[in-house]
Amino acid sequence: MDDYQKQIVISMVQGEAVKGAPMRELTTLRIGGKAELVVFPMDVVSLRSVILFAQDSGIPYLVMGNGSNLLVKDNGIAGIVINLRKGFHALKLVNDLLRAEAGCSLGRFIEYAGANSLSGPEYLIGIPGSVGGALSMNAGAHGKEMKDFIHSVEIMGSDGNIEEIERDNLEFSYRSLRLKKGAVILSVLFKLNREQKQVIDERKSGFLKSRRETQPIDSYSAGCVFKNPQGVSAGRLIEEAGLKGLQMGGAVVSPLHANFILNSGDATAKDVMTLIELMKKRVYEEKGIECELELQIVGED
Repeated sequence: MDDYQKQIVISMVQGEAVKGAPMRELTTLRIGGKAELVVFPMDVVSLRSVILFAQDSGIPYLVMGNGSNLLVKDNGIAGIVINLRKGFHALKLVNDLLRAEAGCSLGRFIEYAGANSLSGPEYLIGIPGSVGGALSMNAGAHGKEMKDFIHSVEIMGSDGNIEEIERDNLEFSYRSLRLKKGAVILSVLFKLNREQKQVIDERKSGFLKSRRETQPIDSYSAGCVFKNPQGVSAGRLIEEAGLKGLQMGGAVVSPLHANFILNSGDATAKDVMTLIELMKKRVYEEKGIECELELQIVGED
């Protein structure tokens, strides 16, 4: 993308735009080289303009929210990063449904639901993602998944058109939601359950206590590295392979939960990817199981 194209994109955006933005500042793992251009559109018009220009110009674009579940390579990202967390974070009650925009943090979504005596999303407490990100990977915990509470999803296609898709017409699977290439989640309508606020608060406290005891939620991480193979915990497989606490540069396999890689402060993407390959290799050698990444790796080699 040349400077002229960057200036065109910047002129289209009602909101902030940053050239050469360090992606380590936009991801929960705090790792990543610079992106050519990061835009924070504040409205649908800006978002549509950027997407259509990128499509017409053959410029790649990546849509993100809170930057969890994401490892950006050390050489950064070519093209445009579209970050929704500043402009698409509204919450609104619509009759018996709760509408959450894609860039809204899960933490704020959970608090808002609980404050309105709506239960369901509290099982996600402690996950540092956004509503759109959690939906796109069908995040789950405690036997629940995002798909269990969805009424419909509002999506902008790569052609700029907006459509609302009902729950029954969405293709969910384990840690995945299949959407058309280039599509962007704008908002989600949730069908939640009415319950006493005190009961919801008690449940949230229990889930958060459990998560703190079993996962390194206060450390720099991107969340779980691998999907759980059917019938078994990826963390348990990695732990049984003797890899807890293993360090490569500034990246370390969490001593608390082996399916998390932590940034001790100066880790590089190369450190993390080296650990990932070692974890996959060791588990396959000892258990005969191929670990599948849950973490999304993006950027330039």
